[in-house]
Amino acid sequence: MLRAVARRERRPLWGTLTLIIVIAIGVSLYAAHSSRANLMRRAETDARLVVQTKLAPMLQPRDL
Repeated sequence: MLRAVARRERRPLWGTLTLIIVIAIGVSLYAAHSSRANLMRRAETDARLVVQTKLAPMLQPRDL
């Protein structure tokens, strides 16, 4: 009987821990997505800058 009481007392603990883990996973996924999007924007900006400053002067009118 004491064992059943102990299990019932731990149910809210397991529910709370599960909720915390689910929230942590969600926050982690959001942070990863946000970071990846930020890095992609930065890489795109850097690539455009390189093309405009380094590559464009090397092209001839006939290359375009």
